[in-house]
Amino acid sequence: MSLDHAPDLPPRYRVGRLAVEASSSPAGPRLVVVGELDASTVPVLAEPLRQAAGSEVPVLVVDVRRVSFCDVAGMKLLAETANRLRVGGRRLVVHGPCPSLQLLLDILGPAAPFELASGPLA
Repeated sequence: MSLDHAPDLPPRYRVGRLAVEASSSPAGPRLVVVGELDASTVPVLAEPLRQAAGSEVPVLVVDVRRVSFCDVAGMKLLAETANRLRVGGRRLVVHGPCPSLQLLLDILGPAAPFELASGPLA
């Protein structure tokens, strides 16, 4: 499946310490996030997430294996996106959380709002 399902999604966003690149996976759009995801960089990810989430694909994959730090603002953005997708019967899969994001998820416990994946991406 290609990004034809999200035709308005530019291939790359980059501002300051964060870059977001759109690619595709067999399940649908994939956003690859690189850098630090915090209150000052959340807007860089917010727009491509909004566009990809609006594409009506069943699964949106956000690859954060190359995110070095994620604070509560980044976690909140991912959680809000997951909740919007869930309302439409779709899901958000976050791949490879960094230690700071994993710590936030550990605090939430089973209430984590999105699926986690590890290992190689398809």
